[in-house]
Amino acid sequence: MNRKELEAKAKKLGIDFNEDTSDSELQKLVEDAEDNFDSSNSDPEYLKEEMKKAIEARDKAKREKRKFKEDLDKTKREMQELQDRMKGLPDGDTLTQLKKELKELKEYRQTVEEEKRQAEEANMDEIGKLKARLERKEKEAEELVNRTRSEVESTFKSQLEEALSKVNQYEKTVSSLRRSKLEGDVIKAAHANKAIKPSDIFKMVKDDFEFDAEEGKFYHYTRDKKGNIADEKDVDEYIKDFLSKEENDYLVEASVRGNSFHSNQSSDGPKDRRSFKGSGKYDPNDAKVIKGAKDLGLSVEDWIEIQEKKDAKFERIEANRHK
Repeated sequence: MNRKELEAKAKKLGIDFNEDTSDSELQKLVEDAEDNFDSSNSDPEYLKEEMKKAIEARDKAKREKRKFKEDLDKTKREMQELQDRMKGLPDGDTLTQLKKELKELKEYRQTVEEEKRQAEEANMDEIGKLKARLERKEKEAEELVNRTRSEVESTFKSQLEEALSKVNQYEKTVSSLRRSKLEGDVIKAAHANKAIKPSDIFKMVKDDFEFDAEEGKFYHYTRDKKGNIADEKDVDEYIKDFLSKEENDYLVEASVRGNSFHSNQSSDGPKDRRSFKGSGKYDPNDAKVIKGAKDLGLSVEDWIEIQEKKDAKFERIEANRHK
């Protein structure tokens, strides 16, 4: 399929793209859209909006990746400049020369003391002159040592702090890029599994994953009592299992909830988030409601909507048991 055909199909499916979108990326977006599109049960406008969000998340990750590379290159240049500046510090030969001069000053002091002793014996008037010379040389030696030590310590400390700051900034950038990638992967998997609101799924499960540095991917680990890894699932597997659980069927479009009676809701029950209206059971100003929403990273309105859908589901279960 050539570029022109890809663009025509992308426009038909409501996919946003631009000239920076490569042929392979555009073809992948078209294939994903065709795999996830259900003409009899899906809302085209809603799918278009979710696809737009996924593309924006991808483009944002690409921009951040480019910026990260630029920052990394800048850091490398600055580290090289730091190394070049450190070349100006006293090297081994210079320090050896300073030690030699200090030794010579000590030997000179011994010579002056000897001259002083001899002067005391020969002419007491020379004692004051020798003492002044000795004190002057001692002061020069002390100033030389202190000045060299202070300059070396100050320069090294400043350069070390600058290097550590660059390393911390680099780690923050890497962490931000990883979080953006996880968000994009979760939203894509949630959309593929017909989640009503994929962005809410990310808020609910974002803390369930750990990053594997060797593979460069996120995984959900199940650990035994000793803390050893008993099972692992990547993002796609975990989101699929999470949304397939019965207790989470209120997060999925009604048309894909399987063969249970949940897929045939009564006309007076909540059908989806676009037609759902709050019953007034939960007060949005209640402290417990606010805390519950905050713990899941959701808005108060979304939290109330989810709770009322759960309540409606359990009411239908109880009604079914008494039939």
